[in-house]
Amino acid sequence: MSRSGDALLRAAAGIALALLLCPVVAVASGRLGGTAVNLGVGARAEAMGGAFVAIADDASALHWNPAGLGLVGDSRLSGTHTEWLGGVRYEWLGFVQPVRDLGSLGLGGTFLFGGNVVHTVETPAGVEERGTFAYTTKHLQVALGSKPLGRFRVGGGVEVAREGFDFSSPAAEIPAAESDITLLHLGGLYTPPVEGLRVGAALRNVGSDAELSGEPAPLPRLLQVGAAYERRIESVPEEIGVEEFERTGAEVVAAPADVITLSLDLRFMREESPALRAGSEYRFRNGFAVRAGYRSDGPFDFASRLSGGLGYVTASYEVDYAFAPLGDLGDVHRVSFTLLFE
Repeated sequence: MSRSGDALLRAAAGIALALLLCPVVAVASGRLGGTAVNLGVGARAEAMGGAFVAIADDASALHWNPAGLGLVGDSRLSGTHTEWLGGVRYEWLGFVQPVRDLGSLGLGGTFLFGGNVVHTVETPAGVEERGTFAYTTKHLQVALGSKPLGRFRVGGGVEVAREGFDFSSPAAEIPAAESDITLLHLGGLYTPPVEGLRVGAALRNVGSDAELSGEPAPLPRLLQVGAAYERRIESVPEEIGVEEFERTGAEVVAAPADVITLSLDLRFMREESPALRAGSEYRFRNGFAVRAGYRSDGPFDFASRLSGGLGYVTASYEVDYAFAPLGDLGDVHRVSFTLLFE
């Protein structure tokens, strides 16, 4: 194998494993390499900049914080489709089922196809193209979030993952390779005696460091801690009237209300600097929602660290959309759809 082939193998192994475990994708100038951006699940969470560890109240808690599964009181099936850069496809599907006296059980799976990348080899005659190579990652998740334990909730999950890369040309100097890895994810939530406030923490990718094609690939262990504050914006029923409401102190019982949520997370990833995530959501009483987020990590300019999105919820389904501009590299679009069961 040539030196260039050996270098490509190490690069492909590192990229593929990073994609599996973060998961992240590296795309620059239409090809792999150079820049890495964390990929989460759920358009709602991503629209809020990934500041979701203390919210985690939907099926995407499988990824963000397994303790949050216990906040899901109904059965639901949720999926997310991500249109990423450079032809990358990323799909996620999750199901949550409440379990009596325990909490809620979640099952999920993801599939990532990194697109076809031109395979080049240095020869005496110059650089020669020998087809393409592609990487894929597939993983299955199972997790449980507990019922309230006083002011606490705890959760944990196991993820079994397989990743690999393959070459389209039989003349490729690098053999195809696959790697199987088992990971543990832990999470917790705490509700302080302050109305609307919740604190969360999650530790992801706990396990032994991996190896792909003989090359070491340390797991990108991630600790994420954060807080979220939710406030209902009540309305005064028209039949009461503002003056009478102020005079009598009449209660508004189960009245529709707008809800504003603010969240702030700190992320500590192995061999990386700490990163800040911030998010906001305003849910209107008619079911519509608008969201915005910011993340401090990444090699992009300020505008490319922003995100936003929309949502709509009914008694039987939810639909969410997230958008993130990445400057000259292009834009990232995510769409999630959730079916709610009684």
